[in-house]
Amino acid sequence: MTRKETELEILEKLKEIRELALAYSPEDQYLTMYFMGDHICLCNGVHPVKKLDCWEFLGDGKGPYHHGLEEGDDA
Repeated sequence: MTRKETELEILEKLKEIRELALAYSPEDQYLTMYFMGDHICLCNGVHPVKKLDCWEFLGDGKGPYHHGLEEGDDA
């Protein structure tokens, strides 16, 4: 895969992710995402009710982890 092909495919995925995030919390206009080794993470900031904030260690068999949610919560 070339650089341009890779960039275009990632941009398409980001458009899909943007739509998902805005469907959940349209007032939040950003979403931070990253991966570092086997750690993946996303967060949309400090919205008190519709905050997205989770991470996972790929392959640990325990995640994903959700910051600020108790077991069984689904805000």
